Amino acid sequence: MDARLTERQRRLAGELLTETDPVTVSELASRLKVSPRTIRYDLDALLPWFGEQGLQLSKKPRRGVQVIGSGERIQSALRQLASLGGNPYRHPLRHEERVRFILSHLLKHPDKTRIQDLADRLGVSRGTLLSDLKAVEAKLADYQIRLLRIPGHGLKLDADEFRWRQAAASFVLDGMDPEQLDHLLRAVGGRVRAVPDPSFASLLPEGLTAAIESVLTDFDWGPTLSLSDRAYRGLTVHIALAVLRLKEGQGVSLPPDRLAELKQKREFRVAKRLFCALEERLGVSVPESEIGYLALHLLGAKRGPAPVQDSFREEADPPLQEIAGRMIRIVSETLRIPLYLDKELAEGLIAHLKPVLARLKYGLPLDNPILDDIRARYPQIYAASQKAAFWLGKVVGCPIPPGETGYLAMHFGAAVTRVKGETFSSRRILLVCASGLGTAKLLESTLRSELPGVEWIGTTSVKRVAEKIKDGGVDLVISTVNLDPLPEDIPVVRISPLPGRREIMQLKERLYLAAPLVSDAHLVGELMEIIQRYADIRNAGRLSFAVRKWLEERVLFQKQRTGRAVNAPMLDQLLKPENIRLQVECRSWREAVEAGAEPLLRQGAVEARYVDQIRENLIEHGPYMVIAPGIALLHARPEDGVREVCMSLITLSPSVSFGHPQNDPVDIAITFGTTDNESHVYALSQLMELLSHPPSLQRLRRAVQPEEVIEIIGPFVQKGGEKE
Repeated sequence: MDARLTERQRRLAGELLTETDPVTVSELASRLKVSPRTIRYDLDALLPWFGEQGLQLSKKPRRGVQVIGSGERIQSALRQLASLGGNPYRHPLRHEERVRFILSHLLKHPDKTRIQDLADRLGVSRGTLLSDLKAVEAKLADYQIRLLRIPGHGLKLDADEFRWRQAAASFVLDGMDPEQLDHLLRAVGGRVRAVPDPSFASLLPEGLTAAIESVLTDFDWGPTLSLSDRAYRGLTVHIALAVLRLKEGQGVSLPPDRLAELKQKREFRVAKRLFCALEERLGVSVPESEIGYLALHLLGAKRGPAPVQDSFREEADPPLQEIAGRMIRIVSETLRIPLYLDKELAEGLIAHLKPVLARLKYGLPLDNPILDDIRARYPQIYAASQKAAFWLGKVVGCPIPPGETGYLAMHFGAAVTRVKGETFSSRRILLVCASGLGTAKLLESTLRSELPGVEWIGTTSVKRVAEKIKDGGVDLVISTVNLDPLPEDIPVVRISPLPGRREIMQLKERLYLAAPLVSDAHLVGELMEIIQRYADIRNAGRLSFAVRKWLEERVLFQKQRTGRAVNAPMLDQLLKPENIRLQVECRSWREAVEAGAEPLLRQGAVEARYVDQIRENLIEHGPYMVIAPGIALLHARPEDGVREVCMSLITLSPSVSFGHPQNDPVDIAITFGTTDNESHVYALSQLMELLSHPPSLQRLRRAVQPEEVIEIIGPFVQKGGEKE
């Protein structure tokens, strides 16, 4: 009988075997892209096959079709389908999707899961599943959760309730943009399918999150507790998981001394009021330890783009001011930009550091979904921020995670843009950013620099858009998320939190704000002198005006076409074959520094003291130049011995430890020197785009000839540093 099943019938059987609830004929027809009549014919054909597997196919009017039988027989039927070439799922799952499904399944079934059952459900071999489990173990380890493999029993999670919730909430939120998450949190009704669900939605009961969000929407948070949109959604997920686990008899317990400490804080009082409202709505009794657990997350929640001044005046204590001041000095000295003159940076950083210190103190993880983009687009700012983060780690007695460093880099990057740029006011624009305060400030500062002809009304969260527009005076809304509903009579432009050059140019074209650049007056004068030597000029004034306009148009065209200054070298101009060394063997990080600098020294691009300064910086400040896993960005200041803009790249085999707690060992080292703060930026940005592109990065690590590296670099130079 098995051989007579068509491919469509095997797919239909797989759909039914992976469902735990009845599914309608119309839904099945939609999934398989056939008519309901075809589904009914196939169901009749499948009845004998299900009977042979010891299963019953139940058809219930107005409810749907469901396979009835023991879990063991269902797993056996799935194995039978796999042997026939029938995949239980409509599409083969990628490694990342399988890992997310396995994590979700283990969190829902932490006590016992058989490896073969997982392999059958995913339609993969046992060997493939064992390989996936290595990635699963690494992700769980980030939350101090162990995956135990018990002979004769299966897989089991070794995790206390606190860590279980941290992991579950993080995996629900991880990798989802605000629109997807809003859809998850607002979805009421419908079923959660028992198939791989990358969003982990099946961890949350249907309708529960919507009920919680309705309470949060009406809740009075007070004047100084302003959460980012992501933190607000994260809080919804944490509360939903807490309610679910309490109903299952799984409560969080906190040490008595920690609970006593939390009870003295304002966030505990807010959490207590919030749970009072939730108890009445959800019918659940909340013990004091759960209030303390929620207070922890309020303490560590990222603040939104609300005015900083009120919370700054009320809560900025002298130690926090001193910490922020020292970090600003470190970054200012590293970048050679007087960021300490920017008052907005000091206020924003103090507001940001309070939840940072709480997260570090209480061991609360923080996801930074755009960390790779920050490293790629702002490598020097990230390295300087990491230098400040190493100092902060010594102060608080624990290392600062890369995600936290990334958010610090956003604050410093926003300040760099403000200090360097000037703006002029004419058009009134409101910026909507769903991420935290640092992301919003960095985006606003970037747009201020790129769009000098506008007046910025301010930055707001999604929840306050209508209120801001109602106040009047808004001509345009720029948003990092889709707004629903759209504001009436106000155009909305969608933009990413970290827009690339191409996206900025598209925005300029749409807004008609590509203002011409003012050419240097002395350059026009020099050209006029040359013309006067060899030609008679009838109208010097008109000619001077025409020359100036011609120069402006050429310079503007060059910047619009490439996104860079005219004289800024590109990556292929700096990384020539003689500056590339591959599979270099070094016994220590000191030897790696020397190996990276050797081509630049040989060409006379840097002096020996420049290399000495790189070593001294690493000794004094720690491995802050190791900006990403396996990647070091080695550099010092221009005045430390740089003669011309230069760059080298080496790969190390074996890799070398620089002493970085998260990013060691290093197998790629980029050494560069620059004569100012601008001329190297474009080439470095192109290189970091390459290094943040996994396929190109793997090719680079395997390369054995410089010509291979030149070939890898090519597409990133041609695309202006933008990945497709």
